[in-house]
Amino acid sequence: MVNFDRVPSPESRAHFIRTDLTDYGQVVEALSGIDEVHSGVDAVVHLAAIPGATFAPNVATFDNNLVSTFHIFQAAKLFKIHTASTSRPTANSPSPSSPPAAAPRPRRQLRADV
Repeated sequence: MVNFDRVPSPESRAHFIRTDLTDYGQVVEALSGIDEVHSGVDAVVHLAAIPGATFAPNVATFDNNLVSTFHIFQAAKLFKIHTASTSRPTANSPSPSSPPAAAPRPRRQLRADV
């Protein structure tokens, strides 16, 4: 497991590679293993994001999160890597006092080419 981000997570035991996910070139290099840090990527789980407006202004949050997600999915598509992403960074840590609501069912089947 490899963690690509600007700052390492203090809890992570994964190998860390400093990567600016808003820079498409850095994302492509990171996923391709161009620096021979890893031998390839089987899948990407995208969790990197600014979690909300309390951490940065709305425009900065939107810009960072949208651009980094786009770059990750584009680079993953380039290398035919399976991807997964949460809808928001706090989706994995609900408040204990409020259980998560059930996800609505789609009206039609959605297809992803990634």
